[in-house]
Amino acid sequence: MGTLSPAVFDMNDLSKHNDPIEHDASQARSDSYFGEDPAFVTPNLINDVLSYGSDGQIDVNDVAKIQSARIGYGQQYNPTFDFSATPAFIARAEAALFLRAFGGQNGNSCKTSFASTFFVQITFFAGRIRVRSCLGRANQIPR
Repeated sequence: MGTLSPAVFDMNDLSKHNDPIEHDASQARSDSYFGEDPAFVTPNLINDVLSYGSDGQIDVNDVAKIQSARIGYGQQYNPTFDFSATPAFIARAEAALFLRAFGGQNGNSCKTSFASTFFVQITFFAGRIRVRSCLGRANQIPR
């Protein structure tokens, strides 16, 4: 069984609905209500995410639109949809992490090719820049 701690991440953690990190309205995975194992990305959702990057970039505004569309879909088609405080926080952290991980130092946008390589080919992309600072609350909240 997986656990969630800074030192340990287990893909099994993604298969437990709302415990501790899997949530409704994910950018990459179907809501658990629809029966797909959330440990695996949902190709149609990834294709949708990539479609927002028609200019070759996915930026903060695109991510907000993607998340809004996922919330709207969940509210309409998932009778068990849960976007209360904790799942909403996790979903928004996912969106920020998406931009930070694939956007390098600026964290405001990422190349669609980077996201595609990671989610579709399930590998790290060439030319990625390893961030030297820790990813944490202190360096993510503007002052």
